[in-house]
Amino acid sequence: MKQPHKFQRNAGFSLIELLIVLALLALVVGLAAPKLLKQSEGGKVRAAEIQVKALSNSLDIMHLDINRFPETDEGLELLLDGGDTEDWNGPYLKENTIPKDPWNKPYIYELLEGDDMPYALYSEGAPKSGKKIGKFPE
Repeated sequence: MKQPHKFQRNAGFSLIELLIVLALLALVVGLAAPKLLKQSEGGKVRAAEIQVKALSNSLDIMHLDINRFPETDEGLELLLDGGDTEDWNGPYLKENTIPKDPWNKPYIYELLEGDDMPYALYSEGAPKSGKKIGKFPE
């Protein structure tokens, strides 16, 4: 007669094994997530810098046509619609829309006094960062 086995192991994983695997996964995610988020934020900053340069180039081209930069109250909209502005040859943006910054906020444009920097054009950056991105007086 055959004797029964004292221990019979079921197929599958024990609770301890599952908890160990979950703890290791949580550790890996906890270490990797901040680095990935930081890279994502750096990409947004770079995108904002590129958009500011493109908008600045469009403003410079329009300045060559109409011999002035937009007033602060006209803003970047003058790149799309010159109204009755003499010698305006726009629109000066390909998409016929003024892009928003990577944080989905409008770029800020201000006409300045002086020849060194005729205008400020910038993004306020990530919320709560306090870091402007673009062209602005120090």
